[in-house]
Amino acid sequence: MNIDQLKYFADLAKTNSITNTAKRMFISQQALSESIKRLENELGCTLVNRSKTGVKFTDDGKLILDYAQKILDLHTEMEHQLQAKYDNNVLRGKLSIGVGPTVSNVFLPKLMLKMHRQYPDIKLHIVESSRDNIISLLHTAELDFGIFGIYTEEINTNFINPLQKRLTDSHTEHKLQKQKLYSDPLVCVMSQNHPLSSEKHLTVAQLNTTPQTTYSYDKESIFTQENRNSLCISTNAKIHQQFILEENMVCRMPYQAYMTQFNDKRITFRPIIDGLPVENYLYYRKSAFEENEILYTRFIETAKMLANEL
Repeated sequence: MNIDQLKYFADLAKTNSITNTAKRMFISQQALSESIKRLENELGCTLVNRSKTGVKFTDDGKLILDYAQKILDLHTEMEHQLQAKYDNNVLRGKLSIGVGPTVSNVFLPKLMLKMHRQYPDIKLHIVESSRDNIISLLHTAELDFGIFGIYTEEINTNFINPLQKRLTDSHTEHKLQKQKLYSDPLVCVMSQNHPLSSEKHLTVAQLNTTPQTTYSYDKESIFTQENRNSLCISTNAKIHQQFILEENMVCRMPYQAYMTQFNDKRITFRPIIDGLPVENYLYYRKSAFEENEILYTRFIETAKMLANEL
């Protein structure tokens, strides 16, 4: 049992809806259902009954809910005590964060809202830019953090990713630290009527001969190298959706981008079994962390917690 499980459980009592609580807590419905199930298994009783109209708490569920509220109240009091201890310096600070476009569309909105709810006096300044510029701004101390995805390159060993080399050099020369947040598998997004929708999964070879658009900001990304005939390279979901529905093209993109930006029932996706995932990292300067340890630690912990819930 952990504090997040109790928060989810308590919020479920407010909404009586797996769907609504999942949205409010920034997790998937599946993750929420699994969290409740683990809590039930640990306590050895049924807490809620599920139906098409929502959830209803059992007698045991109501009993556990009372205790959960008490625990959450104590947890909130503890956090307030800690905040009061550092109120005069760290928790009233400012953070400048540079993000790549994919992170900006998928991860950043949830991260900002979670930071605001937990630490409302911390001011966040967001810069959306290219990965090269984010690295430069980290070096010049104009940014505290950089968050962006890197397309891994294990399949095509002949392709040398210049970004990886720049980052390796940065670690040595400027002592940039990195924290892996989450891996995002690639999927192929298409119309329900597309011929490939009959497949359970797809391969890179299949897609290399299929008319498509590419969800990417970086023209040097690995899957762009594999398919130079991609019609457009962009992170604007509306552009890709229009080509998918009106031209019956497909689009390769990270799974989280699809889940957060495509809700049209006419559009579906298929996994790419040999596609390379996008590895999303958090970068910061070692010297800056040492100067602002508590503030940086709170931000990193919040980002990691949110990433684990994806």
